[in-house]
Amino acid sequence: MKKTFSHKFNKRVVEIFAGEYYTTDQSNVILSTLLGSCVAVCMVDQYHGIAGINHIMISKSADPKQMLLSQDSRYGIHAMELLINNMLKKGASRRELKAKVFGGGKVLNNNETDIAYANVDFAVSYLENEGIPILARDTGGHGGRKIFFFPKDFSVYLRRINMKSALEKTKEQERKHFNQQKKEDKAGELTLFE
Repeated sequence: MKKTFSHKFNKRVVEIFAGEYYTTDQSNVILSTLLGSCVAVCMVDQYHGIAGINHIMISKSADPKQMLLSQDSRYGIHAMELLINNMLKKGASRRELKAKVFGGGKVLNNNETDIAYANVDFAVSYLENEGIPILARDTGGHGGRKIFFFPKDFSVYLRRINMKSALEKTKEQERKHFNQQKKEDKAGELTLFE
């Protein structure tokens, strides 16, 4: 989790990462996350002013025994339970909860397709089974998403991200850094004498 301040919006920003969740009773905050095949559920009880977000990495554990024993928030069921329970602890009412669902994009290879679709299916099914209305969703497709959730009015701004180009950009930066390090190492080589 990373906390910063946005001068553009004059608000505190809480960015969560894979497997994390965050709940708040503060309306003057932006909740954010970056999604590829993962799914985020933004949830709010506007009547009581409680909001939260999670970042589901995997809809379920491949090992059912591990799933029963694990309280790991990267798994769908626990990510949802932790989010809802923490919102209820802050004063939310289960009857007032509403959700928006984002993510589940195919971003790198064919193996992710099943994971992405399973994540979306899990989140939507879970919310439907719990009777929590889904007011909006932007799921699937072939790219990533950066979302910015404003609890005060339950608006979510979404920026689409071409993950392949972002990955290539990162690789190129790493290559440049590595090559620069090699040049600096050669220029300043030391010989150790005992």
